[in-house]
Amino acid sequence: MDGSTVVASMDVDDEDVWDDADHLAGSDFDNNDAYRIRFNNINKIYKEGSNHNSLWVAVDVASSVDGADDGSDWGVGIDNDGLRFTDGAGIDTFVETTDVADFSIEEAGGDSEFNVTEDSTSPDASSLEIKANTSTTQTIAVFKLKADEDGGDVKLDDFPVIITVGGTGSPNIGQIVDDVSVTIDGTTYTTDDSVTDDEIDHQTFKFDDIDDDDIIIKAGDDITATVKVKLRSQSSGEYSNGATIFAAAALTDNDVEDADSGEELDGGNVNGSSTADTFTLFADGVSVELTNGTEPVISHDDQGANTKLTYNVTFKVTAFGSDVYVPNTASETSSTNAGLIYQIENSDGTVNTSTDATNGAIQTTSGADLVTNTGSPTLSYFRIEEGETETFTVSISVTGGTPGNYYHAQLNTVQFDTGSAVGVPSQSYILSPANDFDTNDGQLGA
Repeated sequence: MDGSTVVASMDVDDEDVWDDADHLAGSDFDNNDAYRIRFNNINKIYKEGSNHNSLWVAVDVASSVDGADDGSDWGVGIDNDGLRFTDGAGIDTFVETTDVADFSIEEAGGDSEFNVTEDSTSPDASSLEIKANTSTTQTIAVFKLKADEDGGDVKLDDFPVIITVGGTGSPNIGQIVDDVSVTIDGTTYTTDDSVTDDEIDHQTFKFDDIDDDDIIIKAGDDITATVKVKLRSQSSGEYSNGATIFAAAALTDNDVEDADSGEELDGGNVNGSSTADTFTLFADGVSVELTNGTEPVISHDDQGANTKLTYNVTFKVTAFGSDVYVPNTASETSSTNAGLIYQIENSDGTVNTSTDATNGAIQTTSGADLVTNTGSPTLSYFRIEEGETETFTVSISVTGGTPGNYYHAQLNTVQFDTGSAVGVPSQSYILSPANDFDTNDGQLGA
C-alpha cells in the first residue's frame, strides 16, 4: 500500500504462492521459518520530483495463527534486491534493504475486559417474607455487567450464580431453594441445574440458554442481571425463621468471549466475582429501618470538654405474617430480655468495651400499645399489628471513653415474639448491612 492506496493485493490462502527459504541463503531471512510472496506487474508510477513515499504491508490475519497464544515473534521485510523499479529509459533498478519490522500476533480478545459488580439498584439486606404454605419468588441481587471501554465488545455465554444459605438451624440449599432464574437485558433465563439433594449450604447454577441469544455488550457499555429465587414454603418444617440467603456472581473466562473473534477472554480479563447482600427469611417477623438520631448531642464540663455523647435514635419496625411483640428495653450486651441490642464502636468500626454506655427504655412515637407478657419473667412489650409500621426511639449515652477519641453507636439486633408475648423474646432479627445502622461519630474529652 502507498498511503491509503492499494498498490497490489494477493489471495494467499493457497500455500503454493509461498516460496520456501531455500533461495534466501545469506539474507536476513536465512532461516527455516522464512517464506516469500512475490507481487509481479505492479505498474505503480512515481512522477519525477515527487515527494518521498512510504510503502506499507497490510494483511488480513487468519482466524487461527500458530504461536499467537505464546507470544511468538514475527518479522516482515523486503528481501535483498527485492524491490525493483524501471526508469523512463527502461533501465531496471534494484533496491537493497536489510530492514525487518518485528511484530507479534496476539490472541483476539486479549485486550477485552469484562467486570461484574453489585448494581446500585440491588436490594439492600433486609428480612424477606416467605409463605408458610406456598412458595415465594423474591429478587435477591442485581449485578452490573460492564465491558471495558478500552477493549472490544464482549459476548456473554453464561451467567453462573452461586446461591448460599445459612442462619438459624443451619439449613441446606435443598430445604430453601426451589428454583433460580436470571433476567438479562429483558429476557429471563431459568437454570438447567436441579437443586441438589446433597446436604450442602451452596450451589452454582448455570444458564446455558444465554449463549443462544447472542448477548453482546459494547465496549464501555453495561447491562444488568437480576437474580430471583423461588423459595420453598415452611410447611414441611425443614427450615425456620431466621434462615439466610445470598447470591454471588461466579463468572470465569469460559463464560465470556470476544464478540469479534469468538475467542474466550483470558482469565485475568474477567473479574466476575461479586457478592450481593444477605437476606433473612421469615414467615412472620419484622423489617427495620433507621430513620434519625445519627448526630450525637454533646454534653460539656465547666472547662468545655466533651463529657458525654447522647444519641436519640429513631427507628421503624414493620410486622408481617402475624402481630409482633418487641420488648421496650435496650441493652449493650446480648441480653435475652432486650428488644434492641446495640454496641459502641471506635471511629474505625472496632467494638469498644471501655466506654460506659447507658440507655433509657425504648419509647414509641406512633402509639403502639404497651402490653405485659403472659409468661416469666414479666416484661413489657410493644405490640405491632400485622402489616403495620411503628416508630420507636431510644436514648443511648456514651461516657468514660479515652479523651480525644471518636465513638458511635451501632444498632445490632431487634428481638421479638410473634403471635403473643409469652416470656423472653423467642426470635432475633440481625440488622444488616451493619453500617446502615451506625450513628455518626462524636468526640469525647475534647
